[in-house]
Amino acid sequence: MQESWYKISRVLYGALATMYAGLLAHKYTRREMYCSDTSEIIDGMISYGGLALSLGVLYWMWSYSKGYFKSHNYVLHILLRYALAYFLISYGLSQILDTRYPPSLTNLDLKIAEMNSGQVVWSFFSYTYVYQAFIGWTQLIACCLLFFRFTAPLGLILLTAIMANATMINYSYGLCPIGDSVLYLSLILFLLLPYARNLMNVLVLNKGAVTIQFPFFTKKGHGYKALSILKFVIIAGILTYYYNPHRRYLRYYYSNTNNPIYGVWNIEDIKYDTVPLDSSQANVFNSFQSLFLEKRRYGAVKSGDTLSAFEYMIDTTYHQLEFWNFHEFRSLDLKGKYLLSHPDTLIYRGINNKDSIEIKMSLDKRYQAR
Repeated sequence: MQESWYKISRVLYGALATMYAGLLAHKYTRREMYCSDTSEIIDGMISYGGLALSLGVLYWMWSYSKGYFKSHNYVLHILLRYALAYFLISYGLSQILDTRYPPSLTNLDLKIAEMNSGQVVWSFFSYTYVYQAFIGWTQLIACCLLFFRFTAPLGLILLTAIMANATMINYSYGLCPIGDSVLYLSLILFLLLPYARNLMNVLVLNKGAVTIQFPFFTKKGHGYKALSILKFVIIAGILTYYYNPHRRYLRYYYSNTNNPIYGVWNIEDIKYDTVPLDSSQANVFNSFQSLFLEKRRYGAVKSGDTLSAFEYMIDTTYHQLEFWNFHEFRSLDLKGKYLLSHPDTLIYRGINNKDSIEIKMSLDKRYQAR
């Protein structure tokens, strides 16, 4: 009877591991977040996970009867660790490179009552880079630890803390990535099961850890060392694979990172040339109250109680500044030069289509985003 229960537990454990492999395969094929309100994705998770679970039961029953369970289960456990690291490295890099929650001046202009839950979280995390960098580096190091069997438990413990925090934030604020975080957290806890006895002995019972017997590479020979080197190559490859898209993203969207005029500038005065502007055009400029110049290539102009986004590009060498693609003011296309006559005073001289314009602005020091 005891043997039967042991067999059932082993088969169930292997089937659950296969189910997680199916869920990760579904995650990889979609390349989208598992949003809790997306029925299509949930149906896909059920179909992939259910199929993998069913096939897993049949496979692990056969594997157990043939005496292959221990070695096959060990290999699948390794592959799940590697897959988990593959997915989570991207999150760590996005926080280190400051692309996950970049600073947003326009969010600072919103009242809390006007914010949705995502903007509240964004404003909180983007206020300082230090916390993001701490989480990002910890997550990146933990993912690298997963590639080595002796450091894998430490990596899983670190990831448990990180993903538990992320899951609670996503759940509490009703954010879309709740499906992702639940999947990763449950997988991390599942991968910790083989180490549960040692964790209980060390952390609770104050006993020594039991030596875990590995089915492969019991001796650290040449094959073991070669495999260790290969793991470092795999880690470097994954980092490069994820870093290149982040770099392209940074080059395009964050081309204004070293912007000397980053901040919120209140418009003090607007002067036109001797040729009178169209009345509607003049009314547009006269309604402008301030410019929000982000570190990204996007900014916003405040007119009344609304913010209208635009794109802009700055050339610090020649002090050139261009504004275009105003969402609510399509007729505007400004090209000109800027002058910082004082650290808190900005003068912009340029043309809008064929009309010359000069705008004098002062820095609003209330917006002290990093």
